[in-house]
Amino acid sequence: MYDIFTSTVLFYSTYQKNYTLILGYLLRIIQKRSEASMKKTEQSIQRCVTISTVQKILGGKWKIEILYYIGMQDIHRFGELRRHVGDITESSLTKQLRELETDGFINRYDFKEVPPHVEYTLTPLGESFMSVLEVIKQWGDLNLK
Repeated sequence: MYDIFTSTVLFYSTYQKNYTLILGYLLRIIQKRSEASMKKTEQSIQRCVTISTVQKILGGKWKIEILYYIGMQDIHRFGELRRHVGDITESSLTKQLRELETDGFINRYDFKEVPPHVEYTLTPLGESFMSVLEVIKQWGDLNLK
């Protein structure tokens, strides 16, 4: 009887140790997978935040077109921009140009002359966007015919 009791206790003791080891191992695996999943989720959220931020900055009705004319067509004066950019009003063009200047995409140079002479040029940030704009233009040329 003692041998049966002892062997039963030893069996459950060994079983408990193995169970604890296996359970600990499984919990570590679950934790690692959970951490990896959370990291992927955080990266995905960061990408969404980045896209959302870019969309807010460049989401004005005319901003991309304005950047196109300044950067790729060498049109730098307010009047020239107004003639080339769709049906934009003077106030809308002024607002969009100010926002692009505030966001660091363009510089505004006022020559302090009469009549007013103002020119716009791309900043390094604006220049860096030109490669993106070229890809957008190529995509449009291929797909919007």
